[in-house]
Amino acid sequence: MKRRIQVVGLGPGGAGLMTSDTYDKIINASKRIFRTGRHPAAQELEAQGLRFETCDDCYQTGSDFESVYEAVVSRVLQAARGLREAETLVYAVPGHPRMAERTVAMLLERAAEEPVQTEEPVQIEISAAMSFLDPAITLLNLDPMDGGLAILDALDPPDPPPVRLGCLYAQVYDRWTASELKLRLLEHYPDQHPVVLIQSAGIPGQQASANLPLYRLDRQEDRFDHLTAVYVPPYIAPGQISQPACAYPLDPLTQVMERLLAPDGCPWDREQNFQTMKEPLINEAYEVIEALDLEDMDKLAEELGDLLLQIVFNTALAMKRSAFDYNDVVAGITQKMIRRHPHVFGEETAQTSQEVLTRWDAIKSQEKGHEKKGLVMEDLNHSLPALLLAYEIQRKARKVGFDWSDVREPLAKLEEDMDGLKRAIASDAGVYEEWGDVLFTLVGLSRFLGFSPEAALINASQKFLRRFNEIETSLHKKRINWNNVGLSELKQMWKEVKQLKNH
Repeated sequence: MKRRIQVVGLGPGGAGLMTSDTYDKIINASKRIFRTGRHPAAQELEAQGLRFETCDDCYQTGSDFESVYEAVVSRVLQAARGLREAETLVYAVPGHPRMAERTVAMLLERAAEEPVQTEEPVQIEISAAMSFLDPAITLLNLDPMDGGLAILDALDPPDPPPVRLGCLYAQVYDRWTASELKLRLLEHYPDQHPVVLIQSAGIPGQQASANLPLYRLDRQEDRFDHLTAVYVPPYIAPGQISQPACAYPLDPLTQVMERLLAPDGCPWDREQNFQTMKEPLINEAYEVIEALDLEDMDKLAEELGDLLLQIVFNTALAMKRSAFDYNDVVAGITQKMIRRHPHVFGEETAQTSQEVLTRWDAIKSQEKGHEKKGLVMEDLNHSLPALLLAYEIQRKARKVGFDWSDVREPLAKLEEDMDGLKRAIASDAGVYEEWGDVLFTLVGLSRFLGFSPEAALINASQKFLRRFNEIETSLHKKRINWNNVGLSELKQMWKEVKQLKNH
């Protein structure tokens, strides 16, 4: 037996803003439940003699909005279960059923999770309607496509807000809600930032808007009810660069990531977290370096894209925690680059690279909120890979004169460390420490020879890989398995490969 709930929207104002389809469904319904009778369209229909049940009493008994919504949803589902075959229940809500309407989302969840104890579960159909957004943007004379518009809930505002977008906050029910919203916004906007208070948008003779500074938002008596919204224009802080039109939008990639992480998205992507994403991030960074070494521009473009994906992926994970979003990442690095280049974006001057680096370090120290203590290793990046960390430690020590005088000294130190390693291996004690000393000395030797130990090791690894692949290719051509080749034969093949050009 089919029991149907038709969810319809009453629109933002009077009955004239309802669709004809919604009106027909309401008129022809077997049973009608309105979330609230405190709505212009509901009041007009009632004046025309239409009878319906409201859930306004739930607001008197509920301790908070969530408990109120639970009671409303339970009432609607219970009424639907009491329908006779082929009867229809209309559940009418203000505005659009999927625009800031928590009860509809809960209704869909409950209907899916708790099917009634009958042969057929409750079927829910949702009809389109005009939302408060339509008359609001008309009243504001605003085009949402011009610079973007965020539609937000005043009862649960994001922190931080997307300040570079225009923000329209719905459900500013009362002065308390307005006050809480104001306090949140003042953490990110100047107190004089202009806002627009919108009342009864779409209702002829009642709609109104008032321009006022943010700090006065909650000082407007008798101007808050269930049809009140607040528009906060974009805010560009002094020193930031405003880019209303983006030449290289990131949106397509972020939308792909959003789809992958959706409940019905990719199982592997949805299982990832910050810890599991460390290795892919490192791998992609090194693949970029490989492309740079090869000077292969096609490969470089591809690998840079892979590295960008890691940034987008980790940002998406942060967004799931409501920590920060893509705009925060881009705005943060943009502002940092502007701050640290006062000789370009400000009035200071710098004639040499060393002047730029000195000023960079000074600004960086100020940003961290402390003055340098003068310690040599104070700004050391301990998260560097081992070879790079050793190289950076030695480079900083060299700045204060703590280093070998010429290449003969690290060579002699290497011999000394190798002797220590041999003794440790023979005695089976201290091998780990001695081996670390050998590696650290090798890093120092590479500095005196004029190259990066990281680059040299990558080059050696790639060289070994080329030769190994050449041997394996030769074995495959001869249809010979690795297990059928002796070590002496492999060594001979290795010598032959070494003699080849570029191997």
